[in-house]
Amino acid sequence: MNQTIKVGVVALLLILFIAVFFMTWPGGIQRYLNTASAPSDSKPAVLSERQGDMYLTSITLRQGWNLISVPLVLNDSNVERVFIDVIYDVIYSWNADSMTWDSHMPGIGGNLTDIAIDRGYWIHVNRNDTIVLYGYAPGPFRNVSLCKGWNLVGYSGYTTMPLNALLGQVNYRFAYSWNSSRVFGHPYGSGWEFSSPEGPRAFMSPPKPPVMKEPVYAGMGNFTGMEQGSGYWLYVQENSSWQYPTNYPSKGWPQGTVVR
Repeated sequence: MNQTIKVGVVALLLILFIAVFFMTWPGGIQRYLNTASAPSDSKPAVLSERQGDMYLTSITLRQGWNLISVPLVLNDSNVERVFIDVIYDVIYSWNADSMTWDSHMPGIGGNLTDIAIDRGYWIHVNRNDTIVLYGYAPGPFRNVSLCKGWNLVGYSGYTTMPLNALLGQVNYRFAYSWNSSRVFGHPYGSGWEFSSPEGPRAFMSPPKPPVMKEPVYAGMGNFTGMEQGSGYWLYVQENSSWQYPTNYPSKGWPQGTVVR
């Protein structure tokens, strides 16, 4: 009898420990919900933006500034829960309509509350890290609205695509990417990569987050393609739209695949 009571007490303590662990561990249940595979016998309710199938992807962050985008339609787009396991200082997005910055700081908040597909984001981290994302494929085509002037956009294609193929129908003057791996090795400490139909001598500096100290250099026209999970600056001559195929493979639920 005493042995049975002891086993019951141990089991109860174990259950309590597991419950407390999931409630207090960084990420806890929410990390499981955002990254774990969905049950094989059901499919989550599809929201209006969701199209296609589920995918798992990861984005590598290097110490310092990173210009990223979310290439999937997330189950939960709240900024704090998307980056729940990442130690970061600040996240910025650019509002092309008002030409102002939206931002979020952990523990403080801000006017940036949700992370959306098709948008680019600056995030500053103090150590190398990885974001793991789980969400729906973005559908066969993307149609991204662009405002006259600077736009901070994301690319959601399944594979890396040449810049001339992606922007062939867009009346743009300048395109910038940010290669965080080049920052410490570049003689000017710059991770900027640049492209312009006007040639390498054309140059216009894109907006920088208010606390970003790294200077903007035009580079040598070495921005030649877009890859999933990265963010990009585009300067366009007029209000327009940017359309491109995502080229996601067709597959059934719930097998999924690792994108990156």
